Amino acid sequence: MPGRYAAAGDRARAGGGRTRGTAGGVSAMCGPVPKVGDVVWITAAAGRAYEEAQVARFRVIHADLIPGRTGWCRLRGWDLDAEPQAYAAHDVRVAGLVIRPGPRW
Repeated sequence: MPGRYAAAGDRARAGGGRTRGTAGGVSAMCGPVPKVGDVVWITAAAGRAYEEAQVARFRVIHADLIPGRTGWCRLRGWDLDAEPQAYAAHDVRVAGLVIRPGPRW
């Protein structure tokens, strides 16, 4: 039909839909985006807000690419360095993350 996209991939390329990862994971042009359950270190290379900060450990419960910001993702999850552990959200450069798959660090 005219005006309709043939597939979800076409819709994503046209900017009209969200892209989802495959079984192999999602890539943000400079590395893989963390998956649910991964523990990541957020390093100084993750953005200006982290340049002077210590490395932070973070358990991911949700990760999304940020539309229009190549190489960036939005992470939601638990700050493992906070006492007690606290829910947090971060917009970070994927290149500034050290990803440890699974529940152990």
